[in-house]
Amino acid sequence: MTSMLSEYAAYARKGIDHLIPDKEPRKYLYDLIGDYPKRGGKGFRPGLCIAACKAFGGRLERVVNMAVSLELFHNAFLIHDDIEDDSYTRRNLPTMHQYNNRAIAINVGDAMNVLSLKPLLMNKGVLGPAASE
Repeated sequence: MTSMLSEYAAYARKGIDHLIPDKEPRKYLYDLIGDYPKRGGKGFRPGLCIAACKAFGGRLERVVNMAVSLELFHNAFLIHDDIEDDSYTRRNLPTMHQYNNRAIAINVGDAMNVLSLKPLLMNKGVLGPAASE
């Protein structure tokens, strides 16, 4: 079970890497988006999403956008939660607002929330127009 979750989480992290814009502002926004997802974790959300799809006969290429969206959305809220709780660490590393500042961390969390919508919009091309009805 753990290896399956790790495998599925890796698909989501790879998808996140492909979504991060390759433009400015890098240092204070785009380079930070991958930080929390790359820290690891159980990969429960993307894993459950992919496993449920496969259990019903679906294919990875038809669910990966949803898994990417869930993982981005979840990590955005982790950043915001760490700020609200004034947490010092997340997965044994300093929280984003500790090694940057609150304003940057809030902007990164907000950017991740917005970016999490892109894979959902991409699903129209993967699943067809009926998926958006």
